[in-house]
Amino acid sequence: SVFKKYSKDPIKSLNYNYVLYPLHYEPESILNYFSTYSRQEEIASQILDTLPLGYKLILKEHPSQPGGLHLKKWDDLRKSKRVVILSGKYDSKKLFNHLNLKIVSIGSTMALEAALYGKVVGVLGNVHFVKAPGIHKLESPKDWTSLIDKKPVNPLAIKKWYSEFINNYCIEATIMKDNTKIKDFDKFIMNIETNIIN
Repeated sequence: SVFKKYSKDPIKSLNYNYVLYPLHYEPESILNYFSTYSRQEEIASQILDTLPLGYKLILKEHPSQPGGLHLKKWDDLRKSKRVVILSGKYDSKKLFNHLNLKIVSIGSTMALEAALYGKVVGVLGNVHFVKAPGIHKLESPKDWTSLIDKKPVNPLAIKKWYSEFINNYCIEATIMKDNTKIKDFDKFIMNIETNIIN
């Protein structure tokens, strides 16, 4: 069918805790070069197999790959009652604002965005923000359970870290170099979200 089925909106069922795994676009270099994991369905299966009672797994398609979760390789995961399937068009901010949520990612932009919202994030890949406050390096997908007792970091700490990172590592002649000492960092992040993330 052209009309793919997705799950009901999870923010209407607040009696669960959630683990969000946002899909990467495939193929993508982070899957092939910056992580020991390249098969996203296996990552999701390992997370599902280790979910405690009271938890559900949210799988969110990449916005640039609509229908990705309806490929055959996702069939078994889609059938699970503990898996929530969301379209890439679903507004991630709704999840960040309303759910008791942990995020596991190889290193997606959404993981960084979630940390900026004060969510606890675990990353499997060797991404540039792996040492940022609130980001926890995971050796395997099953290690996500170490995030359960982690407390969120104040979003200001990661904003400060990211500002310093950009100033320290962006090269001259890029628009970011020396432009992060701005008064309204929230507005800066909002502009990035508007122009890049969405």
